[in-house]
Amino acid sequence: MKNTLILLASLTGAGLAQADTSIVYEGDSGPGLGKHIVFLASDHEYRTEQTSPALARILAKRLGFKCTVVFGVDDNGFIEAGSSNVSGLKALKQADLFFIFARFLNLPDDEMAHVESYIEKGGPVVGLRTSSHAFQIPKDSKYAKYDFKSNVKGYENGFGHQILGTQ
Repeated sequence: MKNTLILLASLTGAGLAQADTSIVYEGDSGPGLGKHIVFLASDHEYRTEQTSPALARILAKRLGFKCTVVFGVDDNGFIEAGSSNVSGLKALKQADLFFIFARFLNLPDDEMAHVESYIEKGGPVVGLRTSSHAFQIPKDSKYAKYDFKSNVKGYENGFGHQILGTQ
C-alpha cells in the first residue's frame, strides 16, 4: 500500500504548503446525511490505511455520512504506515465525530492544534486498538500532555487514558 499515491490536492504552483493528505467520501442519502466524520489513519501494525477508508466508504455510501480520511505519508506523498506526516486535520473544524486509528504519532503542531481544538470543544471521539497510545510526543512540545506516557497533572497517561478512557 506504500506505493499508493493519495495526494488529491493540487501540487502545482510555487510556495505551496504541504498538500492535504486526505481523501473525502461524500454521502448522498441516509441517516448520516449532513454529518461529517473525520478519520485519522496512521499505524504501524493494523493496516489502518486500508481499514479506515473501507469503513469511511461504507458509512458514506450506505448511511450518507461525509467521511474525510487523513493519512500519514512519506516525503513523496505516498501512504506510509505509522507516519506522523499528515495534513488535513483542519476538517475537524466541521466534524461531528473524530475517528482515530493511530499509534505513536508526533503530528506537526499545526495539525495537533486541530486535534486539541476539537477535543476542547467536547467533540465525540472513537479510537480503535492502538489509539490508546496514539501519540508519542516529546516532553518539550506544547502538546506533550497527549503523549501516552504523560505525567502532566490532570492529563496523566495522555490521550488514550484521558480522552478514550483506557486504563
